[in-house]
Amino acid sequence: MSPQSATVAASHVAVHTTGSKAERFTAFAESATPMLSRLAFLLTGDEHRARDLVQQALERTYLAWGRVADGNPAAYAQRIVVNARIDG
Repeated sequence: MSPQSATVAASHVAVHTTGSKAERFTAFAESATPMLSRLAFLLTGDEHRARDLVQQALERTYLAWGRVADGNPAAYAQRIVVNARIDG
């Protein structure tokens, strides 16, 4: 899968608008993790490093959930993966 198709896949991540913050984020994380994992692996070529990037992205997305939940949290998480790869 190319980085372009990983980006396209982000548009199919559903964010539930009912329930607690934790429930909404958990639903987002479960649906976004496969896409974020593919992107991270494409960027690193290493499964373990890719998992670390996804974990970092989900952590930071959760901390910003109040700001990003109503927008496009998948794009926010993708940007974190890319930036973390560049920085690390």
